[in-house]
Amino acid sequence: MPPHQRDDIECALENELINTALYQVLTIPGGDHAFAMWLDPIAPGSATKVRDQVVAFLDDHVKNPP
Repeated sequence: MPPHQRDDIECALENELINTALYQVLTIPGGDHAFAMWLDPIAPGSATKVRDQVVAFLDDHVKNPP
């Protein structure tokens, strides 16, 4: 996503008193859209997929708001 959209998301999280330290930014210069990485490991050698981290974040902050 463009950098301004990342900033917009961070502001929205802060407005809802969600700890933005939990919101990680993955920047891949020249990379594809994040959905192209949906099933990739979150880090080299990790069993955790990008999808898993996104779903966990949404579960924690949408299903169980502060």
